[in-house]
Amino acid sequence: MCRYNQCDETVLQVVCDGRKAGSLGYMWVHTSSELFSGHPIVLFRFELTRGTEHLREFYLRSGYKGFLTSDAYVSYEVLERESQETENSGPIIRGTGCLMHARRRFTYAMRALGVKNYTPDELVELPEYKGQALIDEIYQAETPLKQLSAEERHKGRQEKVRPKVDAYFEYLKTLNPDDPSYSARLRDAIKYSLNQEDRLRMFLDDPNIPCDNGFAERSIKPFAILRKNCLFSFSVDGALSMAIIFSLVETARANKAHPYYYLMYLLEKMPAHMDDTDHDFLPSMMPWSEEYKKYEFMKKQEFIRGSSEQEPVQAPKTPRKKDRKNQAA
Repeated sequence: MCRYNQCDETVLQVVCDGRKAGSLGYMWVHTSSELFSGHPIVLFRFELTRGTEHLREFYLRSGYKGFLTSDAYVSYEVLERESQETENSGPIIRGTGCLMHARRRFTYAMRALGVKNYTPDELVELPEYKGQALIDEIYQAETPLKQLSAEERHKGRQEKVRPKVDAYFEYLKTLNPDDPSYSARLRDAIKYSLNQEDRLRMFLDDPNIPCDNGFAERSIKPFAILRKNCLFSFSVDGALSMAIIFSLVETARANKAHPYYYLMYLLEKMPAHMDDTDHDFLPSMMPWSEEYKKYEFMKKQEFIRGSSEQEPVQAPKTPRKKDRKNQAA
């Protein structure tokens, strides 16, 4: 079991869910950490609510112990408090923060200002700009370290990233989050980071913790794009089926497997195991298995051969004006 997970959620309306019209359900996504050295896994779960009960079932009751990177939604804090060990030695599930959400708040504050009204010299003096610029410096130091080993990443973070994080919080503490001259968005940006400081710093002490929840957000984005087209799910069973399909597709994509061939592989291979009483066959069903890689390679070769043997399709020519007149006559 991976000790480093990430989590996010987004809304999904289900028409026939037994509740009054307009009620919203939620599609949750749970992923292994972006920096996890093993095979990435992306799991979608549909729930009728955004409440903590889903997190309790998915993490606490399954015996999960480790770190969970997320936004600052209160249910994640409740989960951490409820995971306190009986001997009171600390929580067995530790929540870690998201610098992306911290930066996003300064970006919103910048947009609310209408920056076109400021000269470049005035702009760089704005706390909205400075907060965002300091986070950008953190990312400039952190991003190249993602490709390194955990040991090298930890060393790089101490030398290059920690001073940037310290500078960011030192600057925030010079600002008054209750200053009435600040916009509501700026006050929110300052308070968010100060309240989340311990969580936002945790990645500095463990090289397997990402600095943000970007991987989970990128994993759930294809679902959000689909929702713009399909708008809703008709039934709860349909939403649950959608979660299964997205789990398969996004896990395949995360492992650089072709989703089309992976789904075809499962549809061809799984029926032979429907009556199996053990799960020994499951490793061969994974998108990173050697069995699947050979299957995908074979299918791609078949496609290439089939395409080369077919006669090229000639695009129809647009009739000339005089030809159209002749046809009309």
